Amino acid sequence: MKNLFGFSYETKNIKNLDDTDSRFSIIYGKDGNVIHTKKTTYKIIPTEDVSAIGQAFVKTGLKVNTFNHKHGETIGLNIELIKNKKTAIGQKSYNAVITVPNNGSGKGYLSIHECRLICLNGMTRSRIGYKEVSLKIPHTVEYSDALNVMQEAIVSFQELVTHMEKFDASLNDQVVKKKYVAMRHLNKWFYDMELCIEFKENMSFDDFRKMLVESPEDIPLKSRYDELKAAFERELEYNKELNLPLSMYTIFASVTNFLSRRNESSKSAAPAELIEIRQSKKLQHFEKIAF
Repeated sequence: MKNLFGFSYETKNIKNLDDTDSRFSIIYGKDGNVIHTKKTTYKIIPTEDVSAIGQAFVKTGLKVNTFNHKHGETIGLNIELIKNKKTAIGQKSYNAVITVPNNGSGKGYLSIHECRLICLNGMTRSRIGYKEVSLKIPHTVEYSDALNVMQEAIVSFQELVTHMEKFDASLNDQVVKKKYVAMRHLNKWFYDMELCIEFKENMSFDDFRKMLVESPEDIPLKSRYDELKAAFERELEYNKELNLPLSMYTIFASVTNFLSRRNESSKSAAPAELIEIRQSKKLQHFEKIAF
């Protein structure tokens, strides 16, 4: 069966000075680069095993792409799951993502990347509430094992999609009557998640709000803040097209719009899938603001 990743890990034992085998090995990934040094008790999940899971999805008719980071230190699958699904806040497409950090845990982590079609906002969510969704991967994967893992993943992905759609609908039901109230929520998110500690050491949230009124040109990361305001204005226009109210979902979508565009302009060497998973923590913080 074709290895979707196009490379395999190689393991070389590290010798003691007396030329006996130690408890440690060097792991070589893509292009022969060292990705890990591990104890004998740690297990690396072979690319062939993750590929077999991907092939199981392919056989169901789904399109599967692979990604890897740092020559295979992290590998993963990106699966086109659902296209053009109608939801309470507009049509969406969903991609399932399985991320395998090869750190000996034997786990893959499940995420859903969603794209809201009216604006092409992309976001990734990897938790149901505060529970991270993981997938145990057998250390030796026969094709029958791959089918079982795929079926287990499908159930978890469906749970994630259901959770996301309920969350979006509940936010959309929370109507915000005044634009300045919506901006206050966005300001709080920006203060909490975008301003680094050095800026906030001598600046409370109220100080930040005061600066926005009295000397907006002096606020830290002003260009980034302006991007967030522009994202909010775009979402207000999308609300008109979709006949949606100004709501907590509008605020949430403004954040995803902002993060999506920052991801697109990122100069990080990491795959887009991993960048978006990192950004998902900033979305999780929104739940504390919204509820």
